[in-house]
Amino acid sequence: MKFLLLQFMILAALTASATSGRAQTPDLPPVAPQIVPLWPDGNSNNPAEGPRPTIEIYRPFAPARGADATLIILPGGGYGILSPFEKLYGEYFRSFGYATVVVNYRVRPHRYPAAYADAVRAIRLVRQQAADWGLPVKRLALFGGSAGGHLAALVATRPDFFRDPSDDLAAKISARPDRLILLYPVISTVAPYRHRSFNNWFEGEVPDS
Repeated sequence: MKFLLLQFMILAALTASATSGRAQTPDLPPVAPQIVPLWPDGNSNNPAEGPRPTIEIYRPFAPARGADATLIILPGGGYGILSPFEKLYGEYFRSFGYATVVVNYRVRPHRYPAAYADAVRAIRLVRQQAADWGLPVKRLALFGGSAGGHLAALVATRPDFFRDPSDDLAAKISARPDRLILLYPVISTVAPYRHRSFNNWFEGEVPDS
């Protein structure tokens, strides 16, 4: 019952109307996502000791019946790992006609502002390349679960909280999404409500986020 309610709330946030055709999963084989680096070669945000930040683009199974919206997903994982569970929504919502983009942002041992810089870069990059990638961005929703919910809330409310000097898109393209969807988010950084995952988010005193 909770899952059905969650499904309804997310679909309503993305678009005010949905056809019955979009609500049916086509009987098609899965298609591998397109993997795109977030940062160009030689950028300092590509760590030598770990995975390179990327986005995974999942296009609708039935593009002819696609919804006019794109969902950018920030997985959880306590800023220590990238949880596979929120990534499943990339596959799930493409079956309803939505384009989805999963952001593989930097986690521990990288700390603030690494994850934030990756998240805002992803939004800007999607908007810049929307035409070439065939992604509708008139209604761009940011979706975050758990620690990804904290990151999504911060980006949506404070899209210029930090501007990475190596982000060539920062002065040209807005990182503020058109919609915000939070799934069991970790929000407060204030004791006694501060979650232990913030030990991976920031070293020392947590900034007012």
